[in-house]
Amino acid sequence: MRKFFTLITAIVLSAGAYAQGGFVDRVVNGNCEGDDNSCFFAHEWIDGEYVEDNARLVADPTNASNKCIEVVSRDDPGNLVDNEGNPKAIDDWDSQFFIYVAEKLEVGDEYTVSFKVRADKAATGQTQAHDNPGNYIHWSMIGDIEFTDEWMDITRTGTVTADQAPAGRELHTIAFNLAVLKEANKYYFDDIEWSVKKAEPVNYDDYINLITNGNCEGSDVSNFKSNDWFTGESVWGDARIVADPTDANNKCIEVVSRDDPGNLVDNEGNPKAIDDWDAQFFITVADQLVQGDKYRVKFRVRADKAASAQTQSHDQPGGYIHWAFIGDVPFTTEWVEIERTGTITAEQAPADRELHTIAFNLAVLKEANNYYFDDISFEVLKVTPPDPDEFEDLITNGNCEGEETTNFTSKEWTTEEQYWGPSRLVADPTDASNKCIEVVSRDDPGNLVDDKGNPKAIDDWDSQFFITVADKLEVGDQYQVSFRVRAEKDATAQTQSHNQPGGYIHWAFIGDVAFTTEWKEITRTGTISAEQAPEGNELHTIAFNLAVLKEANKYYFDDISFKVKKANVEPEPLIGDANGDGEVNITDVTVAVDYVLSNNPELIVMKNADVNGDGEVNITDITGIVNIVLGNKQ
Repeated sequence: MRKFFTLITAIVLSAGAYAQGGFVDRVVNGNCEGDDNSCFFAHEWIDGEYVEDNARLVADPTNASNKCIEVVSRDDPGNLVDNEGNPKAIDDWDSQFFIYVAEKLEVGDEYTVSFKVRADKAATGQTQAHDNPGNYIHWSMIGDIEFTDEWMDITRTGTVTADQAPAGRELHTIAFNLAVLKEANKYYFDDIEWSVKKAEPVNYDDYINLITNGNCEGSDVSNFKSNDWFTGESVWGDARIVADPTDANNKCIEVVSRDDPGNLVDNEGNPKAIDDWDAQFFITVADQLVQGDKYRVKFRVRADKAASAQTQSHDQPGGYIHWAFIGDVPFTTEWVEIERTGTITAEQAPADRELHTIAFNLAVLKEANNYYFDDISFEVLKVTPPDPDEFEDLITNGNCEGEETTNFTSKEWTTEEQYWGPSRLVADPTDASNKCIEVVSRDDPGNLVDDKGNPKAIDDWDSQFFITVADKLEVGDQYQVSFRVRAEKDATAQTQSHNQPGGYIHWAFIGDVAFTTEWKEITRTGTISAEQAPEGNELHTIAFNLAVLKEANKYYFDDISFKVKKANVEPEPLIGDANGDGEVNITDVTVAVDYVLSNNPELIVMKNADVNGDGEVNITDITGIVNIVLGNKQ
């Protein structure tokens, strides 16, 4: 018993100093009651004069016994002009408030920012990432802030991204742009906390480098391609390895951009500049990268003129997928080492595309330039495959060897009339001992018209195959769909989400499927989205549109599985596991004490912490958790 009370007393006494989950508040004098304003800076307009200094601590106009920070903005003077002499409004950042912390924040660091705000007039403030106050890094940090004439509590949480803390810059500051309103106003801040949990150092020992000849000393350029203007014409192909102009003993890759010719026009005949991707460099790998894969990309760069390059995700070089990959890359006339880390997103590697390539757009400058790359590595840690035991196959007779076709429906043209009904099981034309599903499409008859009487081709969905399951699929459900396909002619099929066969919901499900005259296996994984399974509609079906080719064809399917892991399946509670980490130990006691003392830790799992099952978490439950920890579980 003495051991128990000693444990409880120690935890209660230390609870006030407990840094919840490793988060540490980096702000000094956040309640503004002292005189230290070393964490607060302002760009403001006092008596019509622009002032850059530490933020001012003033008496709260709504409560004289309270102190807070005041930042003053100005009216738009109405006489400003841009670089070309055109009238312009004051910038959104004409007045600013900054929260600065001494410690550098890095990619992966988690943060919680909380404060109170009010203003004399309702207004909006934008937030940005800066290194030191006024040194802009990125346009987005913790989102927009709404000010009213009443004090309001604001809390924002997140994880520092590569855009907010890029290589070569140091993130220390949240900047608030306070001139969005374009009117004189007074903005107030109080009770400021910026708590940070440092990211765990990454162990790259398990990452695999997918690049061959990254130091460019050999001749292998299988991982490097370019769209290059070294001949005066656009040349697509293998990247060129050349002698380093700054060191004759070194070899590197060179890509040449061109001057804007000045005679280009867009689709409407209007003058246009060359595209940012008019010249490009590509790092491409054989391995397909999928959502969740982690990467570290390193390389050295320089250019004859200082410039910036954008990066995109592509399937193969030139096969654009997404506009953002590893962020912009700055080039100077000196060699600079770049390192970028991250995790592949669904936008960079959507279900219907294969991500293999980082593309560098090298015509942002719009001038002829020589860009150089060297010492390139692309290290990848593949996402852990899901546990197959957690997925349930919803398909009966997926190998087509039985007679059951409950899960398979066809819309096809076996005769001159369209057939809707259970799919047909036939002998595989390539192997008489095997059975499969056959779906027949038709030639375009050439006499179809739309609603206005205009000629039209047959619809892509003029022939269809449907995989339907009895279980309703919901947002967040994970799926693994696999099947084998072939056709008599090469063709592409689109896939859609339907409720029942023919009950269209959404145009995209598991991506396009390419058919060839040889059997091939297709596997698609993903998570059901709100577009695929909207409220008020029940998703049960994958539809394959088989008339994209517009020609008669025969499509075959076999070895079909549709495995699903349901979302939000409530796990059985682990009594005493207050933080939900799967174990019951002293940390759970600490979390429960923090909750009882009104610190309200976000990670408490109420159903686990409520040891006695009375619907509350209090000192009795803390006692119960301690007993479990000490082996006295009753």
